[in-house]
Amino acid sequence: GAWDTSAVAVKRCLEDAGWTVLLIDDEDIRSSLGKFGLVVMPGGNPIEMASILGFTGRENIKRLVRNGGGFIGLGGGAYLAADSMNYHGSNSPDSLLSLYQGYASGPFPQIAPNGYALTLINLSTDLFNPEGVPSLQTLYYGGPRLVIEQPADYVIVATFNNLPDNPVAALAFQYGMGRVVLAAVQPEIEENDPRDGSDWG
Repeated sequence: GAWDTSAVAVKRCLEDAGWTVLLIDDEDIRSSLGKFGLVVMPGGNPIEMASILGFTGRENIKRLVRNGGGFIGLGGGAYLAADSMNYHGSNSPDSLLSLYQGYASGPFPQIAPNGYALTLINLSTDLFNPEGVPSLQTLYYGGPRLVIEQPADYVIVATFNNLPDNPVAALAFQYGMGRVVLAAVQPEIEENDPRDGSDWG
């Protein structure tokens, strides 16, 4: 279910930042995440991604984060952290990570009636934004509306500029001793730049 272009772009982005990155599959996740400090779920079809992880894969991810690791969900991967979701009208309440109480629903047809588009987001904190950039245009490709009931102390990282009530575009919160970051957008994709390993977009 993962979008291969997003996975490769995430790898390139994190390697540019000095991280050692391995592309892994569902069997690796179900086997063990003991040697990893962070799991990134790229864009893609969240229903397919959730179902292939299985109970063991989900528990391995939760254990990693609870023990001090990290989870980043981008676009389709952001749905997986919820305890309920609605993706294109289909529900999948029993196969999610449940890293927070709340739901993920989407996509936003107002942003991308044809599936994907560039969209403007407002950056509302210096978390992940050391240059203090107030806004940026980034790819939107099917990401969710994120509604969190618990934990109540989540941090809004970015909001959508072009939607009523400026819904959350990215947020962060603690889970156990670790951190979760969710983005309804695809910041790993570099439009008109081969740095992300593809010519997509």
